[in-house]
Amino acid sequence: HMAEPLIAAGRLRVRWVLVGFLEPTSEARAAAILAAANPTAALSLDEDRFDLAREHGGIAPARRIPPAIAKVLKIHLDAMSDAGGNGTPTILYRSRSGAWRTQVGLPSQRWLDAYARR
Repeated sequence: HMAEPLIAAGRLRVRWVLVGFLEPTSEARAAAILAAANPTAALSLDEDRFDLAREHGGIAPARRIPPAIAKVLKIHLDAMSDAGGNGTPTILYRSRSGAWRTQVGLPSQRWLDAYARR
C-alpha cells in the first residue's frame, strides 16, 4: 500500500510476480489469486486481510492448484531465486546506470520515494 500514491501519480510502475513458499498454504493462496476472475482484486483482498501476527495472507487457499497455475508459480519461484531473492517481497529494479538490482524485504517509504524521484 505504501507504493499506491506513487503508482497513481505515474512515478512508479509495479509488476507483481506471485510466489508461494513461506507457509504450507502459501502456494495455494498464490494460486487462488492467480485463478480468480479478477486477480488484481484478489491480491488487494489478500493484502487488506493479511494477518501480521501469523504472517498469513487474507485470501482462502485454493482447494486444488490447476497444473497450468502450478507451472506459472514454479516459473515465478525460479525467477525470484535466479534474481537472488530469498524472501518476500523481492524487488527487482533498475539502477541509475540501467543495471538490474535486487532489494529483498519491504523497503521504507523513504527508499520508495527516492527511487520514484529518479
